[in-house]
Amino acid sequence: MNFLLNYFGFAAYLIVAISSLFVLFVLNSLSKDKKILLDKISYSKHKSYINTENVPLTGGMLLILSVILLAYFDNPQNTLIVSLMFLIGFMSDVQIINSTKKRFILQIFVIILFLINNDFVLIDQIRLKFVDNLLQKNELISIIFTSFCLLILINGSNFIDGTNLQCSGYYLSILITLLFLSFENFFVTDLSQINIILISLFVFIIFNFFNKSFLGDGGTYLISFLIGIILIEFFLRNSVSPYFIALLLWYPAFENLFSIIRRIFLTKKDIDEPDNLHLHHLIYLKFSKKIKNKILKNNITGLTIFIFNLIIFKISTYYIFDSLIQISLILFSISIYCFVYLKLKNNNKK
Repeated sequence: MNFLLNYFGFAAYLIVAISSLFVLFVLNSLSKDKKILLDKISYSKHKSYINTENVPLTGGMLLILSVILLAYFDNPQNTLIVSLMFLIGFMSDVQIINSTKKRFILQIFVIILFLINNDFVLIDQIRLKFVDNLLQKNELISIIFTSFCLLILINGSNFIDGTNLQCSGYYLSILITLLFLSFENFFVTDLSQINIILISLFVFIIFNFFNKSFLGDGGTYLISFLIGIILIEFFLRNSVSPYFIALLLWYPAFENLFSIIRRIFLTKKDIDEPDNLHLHHLIYLKFSKKIKNKILKNNITGLTIFIFNLIIFKISTYYIFDSLIQISLILFSISIYCFVYLKLKNNNKK
């Protein structure tokens, strides 16, 4: 597949884009006709809060077909393992696995399987001497740490998949950043693979913009797992600051942590119980005061988060080896999050 992409160049990518549009259109039609794989607003107030209709959860299906098309990094075993991560989310989408604990355990199994199949491609340093010694001298600790990071990313991505363009836009901004770095002679996983994922994601975003397709749990699990793997490889191959990678993933990681703390200590709810108190909900409410169209303010909410992160990521690329600046950017992003959250929360009380 990579040979064909490299040989035919732009024409091959154009064919992939047109095919993706057609495939997603067919998947959407089947989903609505058969009334399967729909994000039904009747399930909870959490869904009806922003959405106005039952939307097909077909974005993940498009992404997994792209992965299979690529035979993920020309490795059939990896293709199967990545497909298993999608399958966990897919079974959640179709209400087969509703238990958060069961999904969590299955995610751990798939991550460990991937690490074993790839000779334990592990995070071995975070530039803290004591921690680095533990990671480098004890492979088990490194496996646990790497698995933990991927778990935080995968489940955090589910928390940020609340409005159009939000989760997909966030990972699009990461892929754009990596594409930019590839032009600066940094090693990035085969660009044909990055481009295919970019094209599929962009096609999905077109449908998502018009509220015609959602990623679903299958899509969020898949794209976050893929991006996590790509970033670990990028870190190991380029010896950049580990905090640059942390910065690229700050939003889903912090949203995950913040949501858990909020539910345990403030709202006294189960950590897996959905609510309307995420940052994107508050931003959506803010726009609701001036914009009546639900889809429009939905898109603007996701676009606002996308633009903020893209600017931060662009700045970070100029200091990719400087841990102090990367940490400063992480703290700045978290500070902006907290400031905006508290400001909007207090305004909504008035």
